[in-house]
Amino acid sequence: MRAIINKDTPINAKMLSKTLFPQVDCEIFISHSHDDKRIAKAISGYLHNKLGLRCFIDTFAWGNIKTIQREIDEVCKNDDGTWDYNQRNKSTSHVHMMLSMSLLEMMDKCECIFLLDTPNSITARSSIAGTTHSPWIFMEMFSSKFLRITNPQRPGPLHEVIANADVSRNDGTNAVEMAHRIDLSHLEKVSDSYICTWVDYCNRHGIVGPQSLDELYLENMLDRSLRSPLVIYS
Repeated sequence: MRAIINKDTPINAKMLSKTLFPQVDCEIFISHSHDDKRIAKAISGYLHNKLGLRCFIDTFAWGNIKTIQREIDEVCKNDDGTWDYNQRNKSTSHVHMMLSMSLLEMMDKCECIFLLDTPNSITARSSIAGTTHSPWIFMEMFSSKFLRITNPQRPGPLHEVIANADVSRNDGTNAVEMAHRIDLSHLEKVSDSYICTWVDYCNRHGIVGPQSLDELYLENMLDRSLRSPLVIYS
């Protein structure tokens, strides 16, 4: 990355974004609080071990945004070693925008999205809405309502359901905290016990890989109009 960042020349944003946030092949995007990264990692390992599913977790795939930002901030120093406040704000805006766009690309690329519904991610909630202090969770959940609906083309029962359905889409001390209200009504809610039941069913029937997701979709969508396969893990 140091070869791309040079104080004397404009930074190639496209090259930097590809270097910092490369796109990877995964079936499931896990939206989560940074405080729940170990839970996200455990779920990812569980699903990969049991079903061969690949989960995307930004922290482990791309690293911590704060660490990345600190390296880029080095070009925002004045000759006397002090920080240029305006340049620092500009660099932060660019990096956050690149990360946001890369996250959206990964969300669109993944077949399924899980939101880890914990007190760290969602607070002061009602049945269909809540608030989050994470601007990243807010962005991911808001954007999830507008993602393309891509129906799996795998042969099997789910393919028949899709063919006959009308598809529609109804961190630091003294940090500034903002509560973003987010709408969760477009997400299907499943419990942690159901996740285990689903995995156990697939294991007993020898269903692995992306086909295992079909069983999750079928169980949650046979009795209603098909919607984008988004679920809350709680």
